Amino acid sequence: MNDEFKEIDKPVKRDNDVLFDEYVNRNRYGSRFWLSVTLVFCAILAAVVYKVAVLDKIIPPEVLKNSLQIFAIDSQWVVQQEVHEKDFNGIILVPQVSFRFRNIGKIDLSYVSVLGVFRLLNQPRSIGEDNQLVLKDSLKPGGESERIVLTSGFGYRASSKEAFARNSKEWQNATAEIYVKSGSSVFIYFNNFYIIKRIEGLNMGIDVNIK
Repeated sequence: MNDEFKEIDKPVKRDNDVLFDEYVNRNRYGSRFWLSVTLVFCAILAAVVYKVAVLDKIIPPEVLKNSLQIFAIDSQWVVQQEVHEKDFNGIILVPQVSFRFRNIGKIDLSYVSVLGVFRLLNQPRSIGEDNQLVLKDSLKPGGESERIVLTSGFGYRASSKEAFARNSKEWQNATAEIYVKSGSSVFIYFNNFYIIKRIEGLNMGIDVNIK
C-alpha cells in the first residue's frame, strides 16, 4: 500500500513540461537584470572613453606653459550690448583682447583652455571673465592656433561710442590676465596685457598712461 501511495504521489513529467522548463530557464533573468547589466557596461565604457579622451591628454602645467608662445596680440574696447531703459539709453563698452598661440614645445597640445580675467588697473576686483576651450584638436609642434578672442562681461556705460571717447579722462586703464590649463587640470597664470584705449569702429586711439 505504501508503494501504491508513492506511485500516486510521484509527479509525472509530460512532454509539454519539458518545453515549459526550457522556457523558464531561458527567462530566468528578468528585464531589470539586463537593464542593470547594460547600465554598468555603459558606465564602464564612458569611464574608459573619458580617460582616453581627457585624462590621458592632460599636460603637466609647466610643460604646457613652456610650450605656448603668444603672438599677434591686439586689444580694444567693444560694444557688448545696447541698453534701452527708462532712465538710460546707450551702450555698454567692455575690454577685449585677442591673440594667437604657437606651439614651441616638443609634444602635441590638445584640450587647452584659456581664461581671461579683466580688471581696471587700480581696482583689484575683476570686471569680467571669459573662459574658452581654444585647442580641442591637436596643435602639433610649430603649429599656430586660430585667433583667440576674450571679452569681458562688464565695463562702462555711455550714451554712445563718441561720447565715451570725449570723456576719456574718466576712462580707467584696464588689464587682461591670461590663464591656461590642459584637460581637467587647474588654471595656471600665463601672461598679463594692457588693454589699448581704442574703441572698435572709431578712428581714434589713446595711449595707455600708467601712473
